[in-house]
Amino acid sequence: MKDKRENKSELLMGETSISLSFTSIMTMISFIFIGLLLQGNKDLLNKLKIPLMYLFLSAFAFFYSTLIYANVSGNIARLKKSLAEKQLCVGNAVSEFFGVYFIVFSMPMVIFGYINDNFFSYILFLFGIFGLWFYHQLGYSILGRYVSNLRTFYLLLILTILLHTLNFISFVYNIKYILYLTSIFLVCMMGVFTAYAIHKEEHGTT
Repeated sequence: MKDKRENKSELLMGETSISLSFTSIMTMISFIFIGLLLQGNKDLLNKLKIPLMYLFLSAFAFFYSTLIYANVSGNIARLKKSLAEKQLCVGNAVSEFFGVYFIVFSMPMVIFGYINDNFFSYILFLFGIFGLWFYHQLGYSILGRYVSNLRTFYLLLILTILLHTLNFISFVYNIKYILYLTSIFLVCMMGVFTAYAIHKEEHGTT
């Protein structure tokens, strides 16, 4: 029994360590990228306010996930493994749905707004979509851990991609009301995904 407890503690500590390293690096990269963009002129910043908002959301998501992971080790040391597992769940959900997703959403918009290159921004947009699709299709996503029904899972994934597509196109063609509306929907959807993942963990279901 003792060996099992120790083994579980080691596994939790290992996952925490890897997650902490990842979010720490991503926090630094996100804030550096934001800092570089903020050096642009006022017109550029006004044009990039939506992707900048996404980058700030992503940076803060990685930052707070790092804090959450940093506190996990204390609970493991105090043998509060259920609390540590819950913290890992929260950190994973926040870092993925707000951290990873909003970096993917922002990149093609930033490229288009910063260098005004349609070809490169569309290529980056397509890479982002294919990356999201295969990441979820291969079963690596956090969403896939909590949505066991395949029909619901793919419906949510397709809806996310469609919203991202509308969001990007409305940014490119400066259709502001669609841009703001889809941005609100994307933020709300990621919030729902995060809350759902945390709720499922709290109730011990998968």
